[in-house]
Amino acid sequence: MAKDNGELLLDGLVLALERAQVVGNNDLSELLGDLYQVAGLVVFDGPDGKADSLCARDILKRLGPEK
Repeated sequence: MAKDNGELLLDGLVLALERAQVVGNNDLSELLGDLYQVAGLVVFDGPDGKADSLCARDILKRLGPEK
């Protein structure tokens, strides 16, 4: 089954996080980890689901009803 854009986004964040850890950039690793968590809520809960974090709810609000 082909991956959708959300799953590709999560995959990209994982790869970027791994690379940041390899080069020892802890601040970037932490940021990417946080982004991964928020993106996961948005991708898997979606606009019709219940977002569990303030960041995810803010992103969903910005996307609007058309997303």
